[in-house]
Amino acid sequence: MAGADLEETAKKYGAVYIESPPLKRTSNLPSSVGRDPGAFGAMFALTEIDQVSEPVIYGAGAAMFKLLDRTSPGLEEYADAKDSIATVLLSAKQTQMWQNWYELLLKDAVSQNYLEAEIAMRRAIIDSSLF
Repeated sequence: MAGADLEETAKKYGAVYIESPPLKRTSNLPSSVGRDPGAFGAMFALTEIDQVSEPVIYGAGAAMFKLLDRTSPGLEEYADAKDSIATVLLSAKQTQMWQNWYELLLKDAVSQNYLEAEIAMRRAIIDSSLF
């Protein structure tokens, strides 16, 4: 079968040949493959146009992938992801800074327990009112 077209080979053996629209790592694969990690690994390991993967066996059967076209990710998606990541990192750093500040504040705080003095004062008032 070396050199044979994948579509022709699928027809010859009664297999289904599906040509999908461009996929991303967040996409579901066509048919019953779904989000199978082995299938995703095989698909995204293809680096050259017309390169064909080894057969990938998954829960519902087997699949092979052929890289028909490759497009570079748009800079707009990168910019959106970059802004989102920057916001998350900034928020995490701010939270950590406030937490460190609060821990230092508690560590350096001088606290006194006035409960015993309050109890003694109230007893004195009660005792003085009895006589």
